[in-house]
Amino acid sequence: ARDTGAYLEAGLRDLAARHALIGDVQGCGLFWGLDMIADSDSRRPLSRTAMRHLGSLIAEQGVITGTSGRYGQVLKLRPPEVWELLHNLDVLRRPRRLKFLVDACEADARVCTADYKTPYIQGAFLLGLSDAVRDVDVAGLREAGLTGPALGRALDDKRIKRIKEYKKEFLEKWQPPSL
Repeated sequence: ARDTGAYLEAGLRDLAARHALIGDVQGCGLFWGLDMIADSDSRRPLSRTAMRHLGSLIAEQGVITGTSGRYGQVLKLRPPEVWELLHNLDVLRRPRRLKFLVDACEADARVCTADYKTPYIQGAFLLGLSDAVRDVDVAGLREAGLTGPALGRALDDKRIKRIKEYKKEFLEKWQPPSL
């Protein structure tokens, strides 16, 4: 997250330098906010209507957005949720893709920190989460008569619920390493 955040910050600052609508860039890691202004001289905030439209355009690209700030002028950006990550990696049909990603992330983390002993808990979490999501039963939804988009939405809802359950289960049994 640190390396990706630095890369993201550089890209957002470059974007701000090229677009007068971006008055400031704030954030850290993977969570950033862009202070959107209508006029660089007065620093008048961009209207709420314009902010909603801008947020919709960005959300269409898969980035989760929101607004904050006294006038609703700060466009908050964050990466997609874990279900979107699993879905985009197509882990339901191709679970090895997640394993490759986790292995690459673990290797990067170990090289960056020079820590080769501490368990890579993020990888264990994601791999276990992937198994939990794949185990969600679709048969009951089909038996209930759901088909097409309604089945897809119901299945996504069940998977998101299972993600929340798994996270709670994982945190209850996981013990952080002693320092």
